[in-house]
Amino acid sequence: MLIFVNTECLVNHADDGHGGLPGFEAVLHAWPQLRVVLADERRHWTTIERLRAPFSAPLHARILGTTPIYGALAQSRPGREDEILDWLRQADAEEADWLAVDDRSDEFHAHAHRLLPCRRFGAAEADELHARLQRRSLRREAVVRSIVPLRPAASLGA
Repeated sequence: MLIFVNTECLVNHADDGHGGLPGFEAVLHAWPQLRVVLADERRHWTTIERLRAPFSAPLHARILGTTPIYGALAQSRPGREDEILDWLRQADAEEADWLAVDDRSDEFHAHAHRLLPCRRFGAAEADELHARLQRRSLRREAVVRSIVPLRPAASLGA
């Protein structure tokens, strides 16, 4: 599963002791299958290494990169949802499950249900992200169980 995150939400965190980058990292530690794509305007003028730097070193490998960088010749930059969809197409990952943590809720339309709107990542946002991940995890398990029915245990002595 992928999380597209605008890191400005992590820097401008709620002062509740569970927010910001440490709070987001706690979610990542709880869900080791998550991979991160940074959806940050700073990608246009800095390197991925600098964008990864604030994250703890063990998480660097889980940060896959950034949403696409659009050149100066682009007529206009797409909205965040379109940036994410472009990244998914370029990565041949259009079927991947994903969520976004971003402050640009007005730029999400068809996939607004995947957005956790966030100006300041605090304890409430961390709890909501955990809850959404849990619901998605349970939904996937239910689909797998419906496709692969449970087999009865083999009879003893048979």
